[in-house]
Parts: sequence; C-alpha cells; structure tokens
Amino acid sequence: MDKLLFFFFFLIPVTVLSQTTKTSLSGKVVNEAGQPVIGASLLIKHIPTGTVYGCPTNEAGMYFIPDLKPGGPYQIELSSLGYKKHQETDVFYKLDEPQVHHIILHSMINSLEEITITSSKSDLTKKKGRNNSAYHTDHQEIILLPSIKRSVSDFIKLNPLAFGSAIAGGNYRQNFITIDGSEFNNNFGVGDNLPGNGAQPVALDAIAEISVNVAPYNSLWESGFIGSAVNMISRSGSNRTAGSVYSYFRNQDNFGHRIGEVKIASTPLQYNLHGFRIGGPLLTDKLFYFLSVEKEQENYQPQVFQAATPTHPYGSSPNITRPSVTELDQISNYLLSNYGYVTGPYQGYSFENKSTRILVKLDWNIAKNNTFSIRYNQLSSSKPELMNGSRSPLTPYSLTFGRRTDNALHFSNSNFTTQSDFYSLSAEWNSRLNKKLTNTMRSSYTRQYEPRSSNSQRFPFVDILKDGIPFTSFGYEPYTYANKRDVNVISFSDHIHYAAHKNTWIAGVQLDYSRTKNSYVPFSTGYYTYASWEDFTSGNQPMDYAETTALNSQQTPEYSFDYLNASVFIQQTKLVGERLFITAGLRADLPFFPQILPENSVLAKLTFSENLHLNTSLLPKPGLLFAPRFSFSYELTANQTIRLRGGSGIFTGRIPFVWIISQARYSGMYQLTQTWQGTQNTPGIFQPTPYLQTDVSPNGILPSIVSVLSRDFKMPQSWKSSIALELNLPAGFTGTLEALLNKDIRGILFRDVNLVDPVPLNIAGYPDNRFVYPANNSDKFINPLNNKGQPDPNGTSPLNAVYVYNSSKGYYFSAIAQVQKRIGTTLNFSLAYSKSSAKNYNDGDGDQTLSALNATASVNGINQLSLGYASYVVPDRVISTFTFTKQYAKNLKFSIGMVYQGSNEGRFSYTYSKDFVRDGTNKSLIYIPSGPSAIQFAPLTVLLDNVAKTYSPAEQSAAFFYYIDQDNYLKNRKGKYAERNGALLPWRHQFDLRLSHEFMIGLKGNQNTLQLSLDILNIGNLINAGSGLKKIVNASSLLAPANLDMISSGGTTLPTFQMATIGGKLVTDSFRNDYSTNSTYQMQFGVRYLFN
Repeated sequence: MDKLLFFFFFLIPVTVLSQTTKTSLSGKVVNEAGQPVIGASLLIKHIPTGTVYGCPTNEAGMYFIPDLKPGGPYQIELSSLGYKKHQETDVFYKLDEPQVHHIILHSMINSLEEITITSSKSDLTKKKGRNNSAYHTDHQEIILLPSIKRSVSDFIKLNPLAFGSAIAGGNYRQNFITIDGSEFNNNFGVGDNLPGNGAQPVALDAIAEISVNVAPYNSLWESGFIGSAVNMISRSGSNRTAGSVYSYFRNQDNFGHRIGEVKIASTPLQYNLHGFRIGGPLLTDKLFYFLSVEKEQENYQPQVFQAATPTHPYGSSPNITRPSVTELDQISNYLLSNYGYVTGPYQGYSFENKSTRILVKLDWNIAKNNTFSIRYNQLSSSKPELMNGSRSPLTPYSLTFGRRTDNALHFSNSNFTTQSDFYSLSAEWNSRLNKKLTNTMRSSYTRQYEPRSSNSQRFPFVDILKDGIPFTSFGYEPYTYANKRDVNVISFSDHIHYAAHKNTWIAGVQLDYSRTKNSYVPFSTGYYTYASWEDFTSGNQPMDYAETTALNSQQTPEYSFDYLNASVFIQQTKLVGERLFITAGLRADLPFFPQILPENSVLAKLTFSENLHLNTSLLPKPGLLFAPRFSFSYELTANQTIRLRGGSGIFTGRIPFVWIISQARYSGMYQLTQTWQGTQNTPGIFQPTPYLQTDVSPNGILPSIVSVLSRDFKMPQSWKSSIALELNLPAGFTGTLEALLNKDIRGILFRDVNLVDPVPLNIAGYPDNRFVYPANNSDKFINPLNNKGQPDPNGTSPLNAVYVYNSSKGYYFSAIAQVQKRIGTTLNFSLAYSKSSAKNYNDGDGDQTLSALNATASVNGINQLSLGYASYVVPDRVISTFTFTKQYAKNLKFSIGMVYQGSNEGRFSYTYSKDFVRDGTNKSLIYIPSGPSAIQFAPLTVLLDNVAKTYSPAEQSAAFFYYIDQDNYLKNRKGKYAERNGALLPWRHQFDLRLSHEFMIGLKGNQNTLQLSLDILNIGNLINAGSGLKKIVNASSLLAPANLDMISSGGTTLPTFQMATIGGKLVTDSFRNDYSTNSTYQMQFGVRYLFN
C-alpha cells in the first residue's frame, strides 16, 4: 500500500515559490488507505531561529507553505485527531527550488509509536519538484570551493552555460542579479554586471546561497534578463551567537614565474583582505541580527610592458615595447621644460585598489507565518585603471596596434581612478492572511554613484603616432574629466498566493522607478593626434583634433532621465491527468520614460537615410510587453527515477542606462563634442588650453555625434524553450540531459543613419567586391558638418547619427549533459559538458552607442550587417566541481575543494588594420585570397633589433600563406570572407584547488574553530610550467592596406597590403603564450577563527 501511495504522491503538482528570497513546500497528507486527511495540522519549525510556519490540510488533503526560509535544519510535525503524530528532523531546503513532500499518517489503532524520520541533504533530491533550469551553490560549497578574489562571480561562472559572466546566450550585461530580492545590478552599464567596478559589492561571508536560473518559467516575478536570473540571499542571525574573524593574503612570491621555458620577472604585489561577521539573537526566537564588515586592499604594478633599451631592444621579448627609454625620457623632459606638464613615469609605477563593504540585517518573527526582515548593504571602493584604449567618436585604432599593445607605451598620469559607492536597502514582510491566502510585500532602494578622477594636471590628451600607429600618449585621460554617474532605483512588489484544492494561483504587481544622472565631457581638455613626435615639436598641424565644450555657461553639464516600469502577473499551477502537471502564466510590463529631454531644433530639421528625422527630446513610446510562460513536468516512471520537464516562455530584459542617457548627452543642448579629421581641417597647432570658448551657445552648431532611440524601440525580449530529462543513476548519481533554445523577439541594433548607401568596390581583377563608402566626409555623410560644426553639403567634418532600434534574428542554442553525486556534507561532485552556438547582429559591447556600433566587425560596413557568432559563447565547455570533508582525531577536520574548467578561451575576428570599408569603425573583416595571385603586397620596412629591415612583397606573400595554412580557421576560408568572431582561441584546461584544515577548540562548553586555508588557481602550472598556459592572438589585424587612399569604387588601382609584424618580425603563428601572471599559478593563504 505504501508503494502505491508513494507513486500517487508524485502525481501532485509542484507548487512554485512566491519570490526569489524564499522557497516553498507543498504536498498531500493521506491515511494508510490512501484517503485524504482533512484538517491535519502541519507545523514546520526553523530550528536555528525558532521561526514557525504552519497550515491545515484542505478538503483534498493538500497543504501549501510558500514562504519558507532556505536552509535549515527544519523540524516538521503533522498531527490529526485519531492519528499518531508524524515528525521529521534535520530537513533542509534550497533557495528557489520548490519542494513536494507527501506524508502518510498512521491511525492510533494500527500504529503504537510516534513516527520520527531523520532526513539528510541528499534525501531532498528525491523530493524536489524542479521544473526549471536552476543551478545552486549553497554555503557549504561557497566555503569549500576555491576563490582568490572571494567574489560572487567565481560561483556564478560554475553554471554549465556560463562563459565568464555571460550566461545562457546573454552577454555580460544581460543577467539580472538580486540579493534578498532587491536589485543588485550595475544599471548604468559601464563595467561588470555587478556594481562596484570590479570590487565585490557584498562580502562572500555574508552570502548564504546563490541560485542561477536561466529559464525560470514558473517564476513570473523574475524578469529583467536575457541570460539568467541570479538570486542571492544573505545570512541571518540565529538563537546562538556565532561569528568569524578572518584574513586572506598573498604577495608576489605566491605567483608562478615560469611559462614553459620562459621565466617572467616578478613585480611587487601585496593583497590583504580582513573581515569579520557576527550574528545572534536580540530576543530569543523573535529578533535576530547579522553584521558583516570587510576591508580589501591590493597594491600592484599594472604596466606589464617595458620600454626598449640597447640591451633589451624591441622584439627581444614579448613585453618589450617599440618606444625606448631614451625616447620616452626625452618626451617627458620636453613637456616639463616647455609646458610645465608632469607626465608621470611610463613603467614601474603602482596602483592601489581599496574597498570596504558592510552588511547589516535584522530578522523578526512577528508571529506564526508572519516574518519581517530588513537589510542594508554598502560598498565604498577606489580602483585605478590604465588609460582607455578608445578614441570614439574618431575612427578607432586596430586591436593589434592600439595604445595598449607592445607598439606603444603611455605615461602614468594619463591613467584614471574610479570611485564606486553603492548603497542598498531592502525590506520584506511575509504573512498568511488565512488558510488559503499568503502575502509577500517587498520594497528596496539602491544607489550607484561612480565619479572618476585623474592625477594629471589639466592638459590636452595627445596621441603620438609612428609609422601610422600609436607610439606614446600623455595628458589628461580623454574620458575622465567631470565624469560621474549616479543611478537611484526604488522598487516595490506585492505577491499574493492562493491555494485551493489541487491548484495554486499567484498574482502580483511590481513598480520600479529609477533616475539616472550623468556628467561626461570627453575631450574637455582637448585631444590631439600627431603623425610623429617631430610634428608635435615642430609646431605642425595635428592629424585629428577633438573637443567637448559646455554650453550656456555650464561648468559641468549634467543630464538625466527617469524610467518607470509597472508590471502585473498571474500564474496557475495545475494537475493534468495522472502524471503531468503544468504551470502557465502571463506577465505584462509597461516601461515608459515620463521625462521630456531638450530638443535640438537644428538636428530635427535634417533628413537622414530612409527619410528619417531625429528628435532628441523624445524617448521611446510606452508599450505593453507581454511575457507568457508555460512549463511542465512529467514522471515517466512510477518510482520517479526518470522525469521529463520543459517549458517555453518570453523573458524581457533591459538595456544599459548609459545607452539611454546618450540621447541627452549627445543632443547638443548641454555640450558639444566636435571632431576635425585631416591636417587641412584641424583648427590649429598644439596649445595647452582648449581651442573653443567655455561659454558657447549652440547657434546652429551640431555635435559630431548624436544618438537617438527609435520611438518604437522596446526593451529586448527573448523566447526561451527547453526540454530536459532527469535520471536517477546507479551508485547514487543523478543525471540531466537538457537542451535550451533562445530566439530573439526583440534584439538591439545600431545604425549610423547619416551614412550614404555604400557601393560595390568593383575593381577589375580583384576578387573582393564588398560594399565600400566614399573616402571624403563630404561624400560619405548625408549631412556633413563644416569646420564650425554647422550642417554643410560641402563640409569635411563627420556627423555620426546613431539610431538604436530592434531586430529579431539572433539565436542561442545549447545542449547539456551533467552528472552529480552528493553524500550529505561529506562529498559533492558534479561534471557537466555543454555544446553551444549563438549568432547575433552585435555583441552589445561599448559604453557608448557609437562604441557599440563601431565594435562590430563587418564585411560591408556597419549599416549592412549580417548575423555573426556571439563572442561570449564558445562551442564546447566542460565544468566540474568536487568537495570532500573528513573529520578525524575528534577535533580535526580536513577539506578539499576543486574546480576544473575546460573550453576555448574565446572568439575573435580577423580584420584589416585600417578602415578598408571606410565606415569609420576600422573593423573591416578580411578577404582570404584563394592563392598568391589573388593578393598583392607592398614593401614593408620595420625596425628589427634597432636596425631597419625591409620585407619584400614575395617574402610577405610567402609568410602570409604560411600563416593561413597553419591557422585552423583561415585555411578553411580561402576565397571567402572571415566571419565575425569566426576564429577560436585554443582550448585551455585550468584546475583550481582549495585546501583547508580546521582545529576545533572547546572553550567553556562552546566549540570554536581555527581554520587555515590555501587557495591555488591554475595548479597545473605549479606542477608543470607548461600547463594551464593562456594564449593570446598574435595579430587579429593581419593585413594593413598600403594604398587605401588610392582605392575607389570602380577604380583601376588594385589594393596592396602589408603583413602584420610582432617585434619587427613577420607573424608566422596564430597565437603566443601570454607571458604574464594570467598564465601562472596563483596562491592565497587564509586564517580564520570561528566562534559560537
């Protein structure tokens, strides 16, 4: 009979949880005859805090508790008149993972003793009712797995579908992160997905559990993402005062220094992290506190390159640069003598990262089924960074020959520092209104404030080129002056759960309001590009000049926008037939922008491509976004050893707020950014103050870049569908086979609507017939500007008009195979393999809309894009975790944790090093000739070991085709164009290890613990200097067009090219070792004292 009842129980639908901070429990209570027990009293007690949940069973014998605190241990008691009491102890529950638990009550006549069951964490896998693609990291794994930065990101990337911080087809910005239900995102969008600019916004010691859900079909309240929903819950106090004091540290001696046969120099480094946490009762079983404080400091030398010397010339080592000590010293002395400008050193200088984070939390058990919690979190950090490599809106340098490669070396006062302050306050109230209704109310406030600063005097930023590519840079970093961003977000949500018979309903509302303020004045000190140092010192005209000027007497222009999103949702979970249950729901979002921005009337009068008119005052119109979702779970066997689950639904994401604020910033109503290209067009020779007046009115002048979102633009939406098979395997293993497909319903696309239509190259005898643009700005742009910045058909200055709208053709597909095994808290093992593919129109890179547009490599230019591979999705990935804990000799415990990651290191594009298409991106994909007769080379003279070396066309041709034949990607593309992100970096294996040992100390009846730990990343390199090495691309910009100024559509001059060089030598291999600590092992020591 019990076996039949056991089978019957698994026909009951799984009930979803009401929010991402809790979990839920549901099930059915029957007697030995299989009849429902009506009115049975269920009590569930959280032992550490005394929190009590409970409800009676309904007319179908079913119960539903939606707001259980994750973790445990719990004690379950079930009683009913005429039946023996049923009790279970040591029960644990996971965040965001609904549990189905059915109970058989035995009559007083047939059962003489109380039924008591002791559960374990491994038992719970037999009861869980998962019907979504969620991956969990509980506190046990957090403390056992290796992590040198002690970052939440280290655990998010353990998801089989993750590649760094990009997950399940979304890029690094397209996850939605919460802690205790409140938003925890970098909403502005510059930098990582988490706020803090690389500093951890919350201490790892304050986190109880992390859940990563890539397709939460049965959680309609989860939205705001295309990739995944990342939910974290913070730790809480309990009835027992407990805490920990800890310190982690490492220095330059804890890094490897051998990469294969090469020994790299050791540079000074000191890292220290100190912290403590404590939690306990203010009132036993009623009110609890938790406090976490952590301080982190890191001193290191960021510049991995060194200037050339006679004994170590350029090309003698991968870290030796083209500029020499003599040349850079001369430049620095000249600037000091003639302008009083202090450049700072170009090598050997140090950075200091500092951060402090605090979390405090109160939990209140108001009554049975009635709890309240409030949490405050604060981060303050400071992070110096190397000079930005961008020069947007001017044509960018190629990746191979940019400012931060071995071809150039800049001065330290051109670097900058970002201060990151993040504040988060959240409160949550859970209550049961009656036996069928429960309610969850949550509100939160976050503020993200990030100003920039520089050590430089106010002085123009200058790029000095040599042989057409960057050589050195000095001056005030071009994107730092007056740069600050400030985002405030207020959220409120309320969810109601209704349980009746065998169905559950969830309905809720959510309101999110944000105000984004920004000040960003690029090139405010002036930006010059000189063809050579001699041109600079001789008083010649610069090649390019750019400047941003404040309008209407504003010292620091500031602009803002408001964003409001109102959401409603309803969802039902229902049993269908005997083995199938389904969850279906609908969410509706109404995003809108209540604020009107200033209108640029001069711009509004212009006509752009496709008869388009641009209005800077109007942001996208309000429009309902519907997100229906459906999921199912079907037990294929009576003993629940095989389960089929799946679902399909629409998920709505967001775009970085920095792309929205661009419409105000580049409207030409607060400030003017103007550019001049070509020595004949620049306003004059170098001067240490900006050329334009600080008090300027628009007077018909337009900036060189405008950015406008389409009035019909909608937030991105993805249609996700998945199917999975879960199996119980022999020896206690579980297995999962799963396939996931994302289809863009509304993606994001950028277009420069001021470019004319390109025309075919059409040169007789040349096989590449791609589309190209005219060479002159007056012919390239529909509305060019003159030197004053006014629209002029004969103007020679550019006007880039970026238009942001929706597309619908991107996709992502992945298949996963995973096996897992857990034995209580002693052993946990997981091994997963994923096969993935994704294509899109752009990768969503770029902190500005023009940067995002220009970051996209293409064959025919930025307005003629085709689908290309997503750079953040690799075809194959293996991820494995292993933890083991063993207590011995009564008071000693040893633990080991290991992570293995194996995959290609990324994707990249093969492009020309100059703007072959002339669309302004310098991202033209190369054409791979079928043979030597299809390409012509021009002589190339370089500096090799301080001596001029000329490579003939024949030498370059031989080297080029040697390179093609050794490259796994290019050798299969002869006679075709390279694809965007079509090439793959090599596969890399990395093993990370954590060892810890605990010494348990008994003090006055309490057992305290001293813990020593060692984390080792890339331990393979410690064992073998040739293992775990990171590879980098030698030259993604493989060819440089040599006679681009002579090439025109329909012309007779054939293009000629020059082969890329590294250190003065022609490139022969696709990849080389990364001769930095990225390839070596890293160790970190820790000491911790735990008390209770």
